[in-house]
This record gives sequence, C-alpha cells and structure tokens, in this order.
Amino acid sequence: MGFQPAEVVMLPIGIEDESGQRFREVIIDEMTGVDEENIASKKLRNNGAKAVTVLLQRCIQAIPGLVEKKKRSTDLIDARIIQNLYTADRDFLFFCIRALSMDDTFESPVSCPKCGEVQENTYNVSDLDVLDLPPEEPASLEIELPKGFEDEDGTFHKKVTWTFPKGKQQEALAAMKQEKVGTSMITMCITSVDGMERRPDSEMVRRLRTRDRMYLMEKVGASTPGVDLRQDFCCESCGHEWEGAIDVQSFFNLAGGGTGTHSNGGMSGQKLKRRR
Repeated sequence: MGFQPAEVVMLPIGIEDESGQRFREVIIDEMTGVDEENIASKKLRNNGAKAVTVLLQRCIQAIPGLVEKKKRSTDLIDARIIQNLYTADRDFLFFCIRALSMDDTFESPVSCPKCGEVQENTYNVSDLDVLDLPPEEPASLEIELPKGFEDEDGTFHKKVTWTFPKGKQQEALAAMKQEKVGTSMITMCITSVDGMERRPDSEMVRRLRTRDRMYLMEKVGASTPGVDLRQDFCCESCGHEWEGAIDVQSFFNLAGGGTGTHSNGGMSGQKLKRRR
C-alpha cells in the first residue's frame, strides 16, 4: 500500500529488544525548523545516515512497549535505539515524516544509461509501495550463491545467511569511499556461511567472484522490506526504456542540501507481498 500522512505508523520490519521481540508501531512528529537546519548542516550533510539518526531522535515520539512517550516533543531519544533500527525501517520513517511535514511530492533526477541524458521526474510519496516482512519471518535471508566462498582446501561453500543492516552499519557505510561500500556491506551483512567455521572477512569478500556478488545483491534487493523505489523509466531524448530505482538524494533537499539517506541495497527483481 502507499503512504498515508499519519502520526502513527507501522514499521516494515520492527525494532527488537534484548529478547528478540519486535515492536512495529511508532508515533512520529512533524519536522520543525530545527530539524531542517540539522539536515542542511555541513556536518550532517556529509553523512546522510547520521542525519537520519538525528532527525529520528527528535521526530520519533514513542515506540509503544519499548520507548515511552516523550514529555516534550523536542526531547531526543537515545541515539543507540535509532542506530538499532533496521535501515529499511529508518528509510521508511524518513519518508513518513517527510509526507507528514510537507507536500508529498518530490522531484528526482534520472540519467539514461544509454545516452546519458538527465531528466527530472516528479513522484508522489503516496504512490510508492511498502514491502513488509511478515512477523513470523526472521530479519535475514538464506541465499545460495552460484559459486560461493572458496576455503583453503579448494572447497566452495554456497549457502550464506544475509542479515538486514541496521542504522549503525548504515552510518559506517555512508562515511566510506564509494568504491569500498559494496565489499563492506557484504562483509557486514553476511553473518554465516554453511560449512565455514567463521564468517567471511573483507579479504574473502573481495575475492568473491563478481558473478556471485552481483547475484547476491540482486537477491537481497528483491527481498529487502521497506520502501519500493523501483520504477520503469523512459528517456525523453532517445526513447530508451529501463527499470531502475528512484534516486532519493533530493528527497530531503531542504535549504539546498540533500542527505542521500536511502541505502537498503536497492530494490530490484520480484517483490514481496505488499502491505495491505
């Protein structure tokens, strides 16, 4: 289903307590001038994920069953709670707060992969789908790679467990050079490999075949809960048609600065069940 501006929203995955129980209901508040200034500040603009954390600290008013309602709306929730939210939930909340606070339309540029022509497209938040993770399913994926990780005796191990990233990882990735993000994300999110005693380190991930890496990210993108940014595009210049994802860099372009907040690995391939 699409977004509806509301102060009470349901997270696609949910935040977990120490026992593993998930809490999905969140009460949010509209943005204020202080929030706009924080997002546009030079310090936070250089790390969009930290801008997400600061905004959610202020705009989240309560997480029933986990975080009591604030006495004052301007109080800040403990940053560790926000960093413990799954990236998909953080991005979803960002869209919800934007839709609640401002016009629910935004413009985003798209570049044609064939001719390079850049055009501005207008989107409506309410038209975007939200993909939910069923409550009984773990916040992880079991994926079998085409070739897999090779150990010291030449044996290949194909079955991996991918755990959805959280805010703390999102902040770390946002601070890295672009060429290191792919390897670092895979290293962070693969939590186990069948037949291997330890999880792969960054060097093992670097040696993973490109076909495996591409296959892995395609599968992750197809099954990651959250905001579905996939769209069908058509170039106005050359007529080329392709499927891609909305670039949300300008979604929070307040006071001339975007945060580039969405980083859940992209949304491509087959969808999960839509929220109803």
